[in-house]
Amino acid sequence: MGESDKWVEYPLMSYPLIGLANLYRQQGRYAEAELRYQRALHIREQQFGSEYPGLGHPLAGLVSLYQRAYFARFSSDAFEPGSPAGQNTPSKRIGSFPVFSIQWGSNGGK
Repeated sequence: MGESDKWVEYPLMSYPLIGLANLYRQQGRYAEAELRYQRALHIREQQFGSEYPGLGHPLAGLVSLYQRAYFARFSSDAFEPGSPAGQNTPSKRIGSFPVFSIQWGSNGGK
């Protein structure tokens, strides 16, 4: 990151990043939304630590994004003949929760 990019790490920058990510999520631009949520999460973690309650906002956005992308994938795959049943299996686990790998399309998740 260059010297002129230091303002991006300012804690209040996470708010417009989350707003932009929400807009992208609603538009179906999942890859762009994911980057904004992750950036906001990174900024807050760096500034306030991993126990900061405000991490919930970008995390909730990521959860909503992943749910929307996952269900959109399921709904489109469910009606395609010959789609492999096991393609949506968890790639790893965090505690007892499965973590799915999201493969964004070349069109940004649309």
